[in-house]
Amino acid sequence: MSVVARSITLFAIDVSASMGRPRTVSESTFDAESATLRVGERRTTDLEWVTEFVSAKISEIILRGLKTAKAAVILYGSSRTHNVVNDSGIVDQYEGIDEIFRPDHPTLEILDKLKNLRAVEKDPNILPGDPLAALVDAIQLSNSPEYGGLKDSLKGSWKRTIYLLTDGRSHFSRDGADTIKDKIKAEGIQLRILGIDFDDPLTGFRELNKSRIKEENERFWNDFLHGIPDARIATAEDAIQQARLPSIQLTTPAPSRSILTFGSAEDLASKEAIRIPICQYKMTEAQRPMTQVKISRIAQDKAKASVGNMSKSHPVHGEASVDEEEVTFRVNQRKEYYVVEDVGSAVKDKETAKPLPEEAETAFKRAWKLGATLVPVPNESLREMDTRAGMEILHFSKADKYRREYSLDQIWFVFADPDQQKSQVELSSLVKALAELELIAIVRNVRKDRNEPELGVLMPCVEETYDCFYYTRAPFREDVKKFIFPPLDRILKKDGREVRNGPNLPSEEQQREMDDFVDAMDLMHADKDDSGNTIPWFDVLDSFNPAIHNLKNAVKYRFVNPENHAIPGPHGELVKFFETPLHVLQRSQPVIEHCRSLFRVEYLPPKGNSIRKRNNHAAMLADEEAAPSPSQNPSSGKESRAVKAKKMVSKLSDEGDETEDEEATSLMNLVKPELQDHFPITEEDPVEKFRELIESEKDVTGICKRMQATIESLLHAPQDSLDYDKIKNCIVACKDACAEYEEALSWNTFIRSIKPELIRNHRLFWEGEIKGRTERGLITEDQDEAGESKVNDEEARVFVTT
Repeated sequence: MSVVARSITLFAIDVSASMGRPRTVSESTFDAESATLRVGERRTTDLEWVTEFVSAKISEIILRGLKTAKAAVILYGSSRTHNVVNDSGIVDQYEGIDEIFRPDHPTLEILDKLKNLRAVEKDPNILPGDPLAALVDAIQLSNSPEYGGLKDSLKGSWKRTIYLLTDGRSHFSRDGADTIKDKIKAEGIQLRILGIDFDDPLTGFRELNKSRIKEENERFWNDFLHGIPDARIATAEDAIQQARLPSIQLTTPAPSRSILTFGSAEDLASKEAIRIPICQYKMTEAQRPMTQVKISRIAQDKAKASVGNMSKSHPVHGEASVDEEEVTFRVNQRKEYYVVEDVGSAVKDKETAKPLPEEAETAFKRAWKLGATLVPVPNESLREMDTRAGMEILHFSKADKYRREYSLDQIWFVFADPDQQKSQVELSSLVKALAELELIAIVRNVRKDRNEPELGVLMPCVEETYDCFYYTRAPFREDVKKFIFPPLDRILKKDGREVRNGPNLPSEEQQREMDDFVDAMDLMHADKDDSGNTIPWFDVLDSFNPAIHNLKNAVKYRFVNPENHAIPGPHGELVKFFETPLHVLQRSQPVIEHCRSLFRVEYLPPKGNSIRKRNNHAAMLADEEAAPSPSQNPSSGKESRAVKAKKMVSKLSDEGDETEDEEATSLMNLVKPELQDHFPITEEDPVEKFRELIESEKDVTGICKRMQATIESLLHAPQDSLDYDKIKNCIVACKDACAEYEEALSWNTFIRSIKPELIRNHRLFWEGEIKGRTERGLITEDQDEAGESKVNDEEARVFVTT
């Protein structure tokens, strides 16, 4: 859904009583507080649902920021009449058409109006909506310069599009339909009909029990659009889904004029110098997420937006207000300077360092940092450069000597000046000469007078209809550093000998297995097209940046729903490349197992920090020594628990980290015996032991925690000893017990926490045993005996399917 400059988009919306029919819509939202993706349903009306499409289109125009992109909103079937045709004196046929926003650059105010739109109530005094009359008004409005429309001289250079939104349930007169159709064709206006629950031949959707009036209206619109260039009809659901798709904005680059010279620019009269006027156009440009400044500006505009300018007697609009005290904007930034020594001493003394006075900045001197030394730079060395704008060819080089990674910046087109025929011939000759000789030109480019020069290259491009150069910035010689890495399959001695056999060198079998492993992970032939031919799984042109588009979707959602704390979940197109194809994982799994055994890969648990462990237990040791048990007899010759612990700490300090984990576990057993309740169940059949403990113990919470710790321990076992059947049985048993013994919240928190690890490290287990099985996922509110869970059936289904 790209926004085009020099365009007017008009929306004609049906607000008849039939548009107030209730509808249930499913949607996914991301709850920032719980960091979970929730899928649910909400009740709305046909009118509120279809205006989501209009809001999405207008939000895109607002974010695009083009002043030459205009929009207009027209209501028909309204209880109020306000339109240009009616104002011109034609009253009878254009009652109930209300222009709530005439052609102009849209603001957030119109989004508030759309959100508060409601269908009119059934009233015999209100005429049903006439979509043909709304089309006439939209055409007339786009041709009225005094109301924001176009002059006759601009119609050829501007694009006009009319979206007509209707449910097709109201009867209207067909008089003058052919004349309106001819007018649309003559004006070159694009027409889009969006019908609610219209038949869709592509998906096979057909509404059941459709009324005769709606069937006739659908046939009329299909016949009406026939013969109108680029006219289309679509269902509202399909249009809303298309509006939510990530969009890439195509821009028309502005030319940057310059001069391409070769030889002495001051001696152009000789035959040893050339001078060609050129124009540079951006070919590519990096897109970045929306900045905080822009979001802040949008938030301030949102606070100023109000619907108070609309008539309060208007029955199809609700009232909306914005409490500016609840709106937060970006914090104003300011710079403060501190002395490094003052900051260090202030942190040591737990005090606040005082900043330098504001006027201190005038006494600062610039310096270059060379290692840990600051080298002062005289002010006279930072003066402006005496350069002039232009592109000068320094010399030529072989094209095959230029490496792809040398390109440091975006790519530019370099064309000859379109207004000078001589320069076009000269540049074309130069381009073809370099292409024939397989050369590139090394140039010195200065974009503006007194700017720093940059080094770049011109690569010839010969096409059928034009000749040009590709320009990109290139590094200087000292910016290119080469790193030589030793080979992996042999060792090179200083005397020139090669050693190919050794304990740290891979054997031929290991190299073959690694080659097979890399081939098994190949994604270049992991997908198939409609004809069955293999194609790459990932396509750059078919992918989108989630950071850019997800942020934009969140901002657009906040436009219309400022009071809702949740934001919409990421679109499927943004996350479709997040997971490796399942058949690729299955294909590479046998090779992975073979490589694991061949290379003797084992899981090594990370070593803890003995100093941190000693510090953690220091307080417990002190407490136990300060309050000894009355049953202990110091003269009995037996060591107290605290004395044993202290000796073990001393032993741990002497031996270091080698026996740290074993000794630290024993230490915790001595100091804190009740922590044993949360240790994994180590029996051969943990499910049987878990059920025995549940029936015999009173601390059900602790037993469930132990089973959860057991599941984590089994997941972290070495690869050759992983027992997925045991893990599956533990998950089923623990979930059933938590649902029965009022531990649903604990289980839901636990299963959510291990889901990323299951998908990342145990993908085949997730796909085969968990995915699609709600009985092994979240505990729903219907399954929870205590009624504490707030998870519905749809959320539980989504949890195990995404």
